[in-house]
Amino acid sequence: MKVIISGSRNLKVLNKEIIETLKKIMELNLDIIIGDCYGIDTLIQRYLKSRNYQKVTVYHIGNHPRNNLGFNTVKVQGKSYKDKDIAMCRIANYGLAIWDGKSRGTSANINRVKKTKIIRF
Repeated sequence: MKVIISGSRNLKVLNKEIIETLKKIMELNLDIIIGDCYGIDTLIQRYLKSRNYQKVTVYHIGNHPRNNLGFNTVKVQGKSYKDKDIAMCRIANYGLAIWDGKSRGTSANINRVKKTKIIRF
């Protein structure tokens, strides 16, 4: 089972609810798919690396991921980050959206993955 984690680029720290949800995802041994952006993508990668959780794949467009802390990667064919998000959502069984109520990309991902938990900040 795969879970996509998406969220705002504006986030600077992971709160208790986010960390507790990540712990549950790890306990369930789910495959995590995440983007390569700064903000939530990098914060989540940092947390998972600190817990030595390896069932993580970083999706990107272009030749190299912008941010990858040592996880496997998948290069998505396309020219926009929207293409990357669509590819990630297509294979996800579940979603975790960490949303500021403004991010259009996160909002679109919530709509693409019907079984999504939303954490608002």
